[in-house]
Amino acid sequence: MQVKYFPYSLKLAKVFKISYEARTEQPTLIVELTHNGVKGYGEATAISYYHVTLDQMVDKLKELTPFLESYVFSTPDKLWDEISPLLINGHSFLLSAIDCAAHDIFGQINKEKPHELIADSSKELPLSNYTISIGSAKEMVDQILDKPWPVYKLKLGADTDPNVLLEIRKVTNSSLRIDANAAWDLEIATKWLPFLLESGVELVEQPFAIDNTDDLDEFRKICSIPIVADESCQKEEDVEFCARHFDAINIKLMKCGGLTPAIRMVKRARELKLKLMAGCMTESSVGISAMTQIATSLDYIDADGAILLSNDPAVGVEIIEGKIMYPNSYGLGIKLKKDILK
Repeated sequence: MQVKYFPYSLKLAKVFKISYEARTEQPTLIVELTHNGVKGYGEATAISYYHVTLDQMVDKLKELTPFLESYVFSTPDKLWDEISPLLINGHSFLLSAIDCAAHDIFGQINKEKPHELIADSSKELPLSNYTISIGSAKEMVDQILDKPWPVYKLKLGADTDPNVLLEIRKVTNSSLRIDANAAWDLEIATKWLPFLLESGVELVEQPFAIDNTDDLDEFRKICSIPIVADESCQKEEDVEFCARHFDAINIKLMKCGGLTPAIRMVKRARELKLKLMAGCMTESSVGISAMTQIATSLDYIDADGAILLSNDPAVGVEIIEGKIMYPNSYGLGIKLKKDILK
C-alpha cells in the first residue's frame, strides 16, 4: 500500500465550549492509503486532552510506513490485528484512521457499502443531534434559535443553572439530550433530576467521572432516564464494565481504534442488552463518513462534527436536518476537496 497524509487545521464556525475547555480550531490528520490504485481515507484528530499531538501522530505514521508499504492487504480485520499492537497504547486515533482507510478501500474493491452489511433490520436509522455549547441560558437559547434541529445535545457543567432547560423548552419542542462531560456529582445530579424529567430529556451522557461509580449507581436508582457511558467507554474491554453501571454506551471510533473494534463493540453491547450510541468529536466529513457506517445498528447518534466547521476538507456522508444521507458510492464515500490536496 502507498501512504500519504495531510495535516489540516479544522476551523469551527463558532467557539465550541464544553465543561473543561473551549476551542475555535482543531488540528487533524487525514490519512490516505492506496491499494491497487484504490484510495481510502481515515482521520485522526489531535485532541488536546488526550495528550497526542499532530507531530507525534505524523512521526508514528512515518515509522509505520515501511510496514504498510510492504503489507499484502486482504481485509481490514487482518490489517487491524497486525498493527494494533503497535498503536493501541496512546495512538488509538491513528489506528482508527488507518483502519477506516482500509475499510474504505475494501468496500470499493468489493463493491460494498459497510453500513448496509452491519445494518440491524429491527432499528430505524437514528437522527443525529446538533450540539449546543455550554453557556448561559440566553447563550444556549440563542444557539438553538440560530439552528433549528430535531434533536439537540446540550453541553452542561457543574455550575450551569438547571433553569436553562426550562428556558430552552420555551423555544423548542425538539428532543433534548444532556452531556455533562463527567462534571457532576450526586448532589448536583439530584438537583438536576426534576428539571430533566420536566423537560422530557431523552438521555443523560456521562454525568459523573469515570471512577465515580458510587454516585452513578445511586443516581440510577432514582433516575428513569437512560444514562450513557462516554468517557467510561473508551475501548472494547470497557463494554463489560459499562453493562454493570450504564444503560447505553457511546462508541467513538478514534477512542476504540476504528471501525473494526467498533463493529465488535456493537455486537457485544447487543448481547449485554445495552442501548447503542455513536459519537464524534470535532472532526471533518472524513471521520463522520466512517463513524456513520455503524448508524444502522444504533439507537442514538451524535454525528454533527463536520456541521460545526467552516472549512470541511472533504465530502461524504451528509447530515441534513438530523438525517444521515449516504452517498451513492462504495466504501465510505469520501472525497477530499482540492484545498487539502495542495
